[in-house]
Amino acid sequence: MQIIFGGSFNPPTIAHLEIYKFVKERINFDKFVFLPVSTVYHKNNLVSNEDRYNMLKLMTQNYDDIIISRDEFDDKKYLGTYHYLKSQKEESFFLIGSDNLRDLETWIEFEKLVSEFHFIVISRDNSDDESYIKHHHVLKNHINNFIILKGFNISISSSEFRLTHRKKIVDKKVYDYIEEKHLYGGTL
Repeated sequence: MQIIFGGSFNPPTIAHLEIYKFVKERINFDKFVFLPVSTVYHKNNLVSNEDRYNMLKLMTQNYDDIIISRDEFDDKKYLGTYHYLKSQKEESFFLIGSDNLRDLETWIEFEKLVSEFHFIVISRDNSDDESYIKHHHVLKNHINNFIILKGFNISISSSEFRLTHRKKIVDKKVYDYIEEKHLYGGTL
C-alpha cells in the first residue's frame, strides 16, 4: 500500500516531513509518495517543477520508503487527483489536511474521487472532521473511505517561509538550495 501526499511543496517544509513521520507511526505502508503539482496547475508563485523536486529529494534523501514523483510534471493540462489515482497500479490512500477536506467538492471529478478512493485526513486545529463527513451530502455516503488522524500539531506553512525566510521552517539542505538558487526573493 502506498500513501500519496500531494501539494505544491513551495518550498517543502519540516512540517511536510513531520507529517510523513506522524503517519508512519500510525499506519503501515510500503511507500510514501510526495506528489508535487506541476506549474501548469493554477497556483501563484510556484518555483519551477525541478526546483521543488530537488528540494524534496534533498529533504527526504535519508528515507528509503519515500518516493518523489514527477508524474504531474509532464501534463500540458492539470487533470486532477482522480486521474492520477486511477493510473496507480497499487492500493493508494491520498493524504489531505482538514482544510482540503472542506475543499474536496471543488476538486475535479469530486464524486468519483471520494467514492472510488481512500483518504487519510490529518485533522487540524481541533476541527471535527468526522462530523463534517457525516453531515456532508456526498461524503456521508463514503464515510468508510476516510481515515481521520488526530494529534498533529505542527503549524508551519510554505507561505510562512516565503514571507519570512526563517531557516527553522525548512531543512538545512533545502535552505542552502534556496539560497544558492536565489529562490523566493533570495537572502533577506
